[in-house]
Amino acid sequence: MSDQRYIVLKNRLNTLSSEQLLTLLKTLVKTPEKVCFDEFNYDETNKSYCPLAIAYQLNDSIENPTNDKITQELSKYFEPVNVIKGVEGDYYTENRKDDIIDVIFEILQNKLN
Repeated sequence: MSDQRYIVLKNRLNTLSSEQLLTLLKTLVKTPEKVCFDEFNYDETNKSYCPLAIAYQLNDSIENPTNDKITQELSKYFEPVNVIKGVEGDYYTENRKDDIIDVIFEILQNKLN
């Protein structure tokens, strides 16, 4: 796929271990309400975390989380943290949950082969 948003998302998720991808996938499937897909790394209104925070299990390790705390912690691993922000394309815009699940499956399949 040549959509730039797809490429950026896949490249970022491809840096995660298989275990981190499985942790994220489990949350996306079993408790999707715990995932925020938009502007925040932690959404205080519904206590949800961005996919990277879930993959790094920050949802289990940061006491009294705030968007700033989660962003600061993620910046230890990624710069910039929100790499897809402002990237042109259609992928991961309308149905973010299904799009990220598809990318995770693709990456896991490649890691297993």
